[in-house]
Amino acid sequence: MFDMIDSTCCFSNNLEPEAIFSLGEYSKKILANEFETAISDGYIRFLAALTNEQDAAVADVLIETKNRLDNTKIKIEAVIERNLLLPGDKRECIRNRMINFDGIIVYDEKAKFHNINHYLLYYSTRVILLYDDKSDSGEDKKIIDDFFVASMLYKDVKKIFI
Repeated sequence: MFDMIDSTCCFSNNLEPEAIFSLGEYSKKILANEFETAISDGYIRFLAALTNEQDAAVADVLIETKNRLDNTKIKIEAVIERNLLLPGDKRECIRNRMINFDGIIVYDEKAKFHNINHYLLYYSTRVILLYDDKSDSGEDKKIIDDFFVASMLYKDVKKIFI
């Protein structure tokens, strides 16, 4: 299943909820440029968590960029929580976006990983950490944790401020 791990890149989103609503054209361009750089470096498989509005906004930029490039070799797969598939889940806007992905990976919360981001980190060669530099909440700890885990797994880590 993960035979393409050497050419897999993930985007680990650590954005504040309000940051995503101000994801302007400049931030989208930075994200799209990083995506294109990964493609030019040989990455063809991209993993993106799809658990909240922040993740969905990042995924939208990736999909728009892929469509603009018109490259059929590039695959973007959504990693979702199992409960997103259950009836009654309130994240309908996120669920509706799943059709735009090349594949869906269902993450089981009881799996061996601490959280969905650790799943992304484990199954990728390059890790792109996205966050805004104005964060002063608990997200800072998550950023450090993701960076630490990715470094311990000897991943190629890129930090992107948007």
